[in-house]
Amino acid sequence: MTWKEKCNFALSYTDRDQNVSGGVGVEDWLFQATTAYVLDNGLSFNFGYRGYLEGISEKIVHIDEVMSAISAAVEEQNASTQEIARNTTDAANGTRDVSSSIQDFVGIVKRSSSASEEVSLIVNGLSGQSSMLRERVEGFLRDVKTC
Repeated sequence: MTWKEKCNFALSYTDRDQNVSGGVGVEDWLFQATTAYVLDNGLSFNFGYRGYLEGISEKIVHIDEVMSAISAAVEEQNASTQEIARNTTDAANGTRDVSSSIQDFVGIVKRSSSASEEVSLIVNGLSGQSSMLRERVEGFLRDVKTC
């Protein structure tokens, strides 16, 4: 039987007085299963319960240290992800502001162009009126000289 099978088999008997498999008690089955696991995985411990428990205790401490390190790494990654999200939001806001400024500038240029066209039309109109006025003044001055 594998380690897992022995543990499941041993744990299925809740009555400590009941013997399983030829007079071997639940505690012995658990010990055999744990021993098989340790040996199958290349681990070592003293074959007394005290040494066995110390080995388990060391493994639990090691697992706790690893879990603490993983937890710290996850927290750091979460903080980094939040910082990236803030920076991305700031960049998007900046891009939106620049786009808005460009649109405002384009509007100003269009209005200036329109105003320039109007001024050009007015100047052309004034030029025509100026020519007409000059002709009339010259005509008036000719009339005054002939009189």
